[in-house]
Amino acid sequence: MYLSYSGFKQLYTCGFAYWCGYIANMKALIVDDRLGSLYGSIVGTLFEEFYRNKLWREPQTQKALMERVEPLTDEVIQRETSTKKGRPGGVLLWKGEGPGQNPKGMYASREELVADIRDAVPRGLRIIRHFRLLGRRAEAETKLDRQMDNGDTWAGRSDFIIERAPPHNDLIIVDGKGSKHRDRYVDPQQLQWYALLYWMKFHKIPDKLAFLFWRYEPHEAMDWIETSEEELKELAELIRDTMEGAKSGQKRLLPNAPPEAARDVFKPKANEQNCRFCEFGTKEVCPKGFAVKQTIEEKQAKQKSKK
Repeated sequence: MYLSYSGFKQLYTCGFAYWCGYIANMKALIVDDRLGSLYGSIVGTLFEEFYRNKLWREPQTQKALMERVEPLTDEVIQRETSTKKGRPGGVLLWKGEGPGQNPKGMYASREELVADIRDAVPRGLRIIRHFRLLGRRAEAETKLDRQMDNGDTWAGRSDFIIERAPPHNDLIIVDGKGSKHRDRYVDPQQLQWYALLYWMKFHKIPDKLAFLFWRYEPHEAMDWIETSEEELKELAELIRDTMEGAKSGQKRLLPNAPPEAARDVFKPKANEQNCRFCEFGTKEVCPKGFAVKQTIEEKQAKQKSKK
């Protein structure tokens, strides 16, 4: 069994959604708007190139990054909207387009997106200088996969691993975030997952873990996350138990089992957090998730009518 953090979180939070996406390889049944995630993907990739290509050694580092903004934007858009392994890619719902003129769209055009990313370049360099995110080891997208004794693979790629220079002299794992809302879409357990894999691979627990928020100025750009050997051992035990539960569930199902059979084994956990963006919450596949989605839409309609 191969399990990344996103797969583990899906399995732990809603077994049925995991079955749909990872076991049945079901195609997305609900259109996935990728526009909101483009900023974080593009800015993150820009600074991966900063570390991977050692752009801090360039006489004009900022210029080198700026020159990559537009071609990289097009590359990421192509990647996010392309069909992969038979599964359709997402769509970009630009503000002011489509049914209802999509008033909640993140950007009105590609040009507006590009301008926002350009603003992130000098700010990102200020963050790196402020926190001294350089040192004898400064790497991006480090593969931390660990094959276990039973043949399972616990998988992960950390955004950045840095051994900072004095006065810090520490080893940190950093995960970049493009969200405007610091309290959303961040999960400390994700960083602990990377720390656990790093510990297994290099026999050392990182000194610090952090989320880096690209939209914020240096004085508020980093959220530091604490961890300990005890917490990482508890996480490892949770991963083992969760994976064994999934294997046991698979053995109880016939190959190509229909959704109604899978729902009895991989129980849906229907709530607003799990169902809001779920690709499989249709009436036929997941009635409970569909009902939650309807409730969310009714709440949004009532809120809109009050304005």
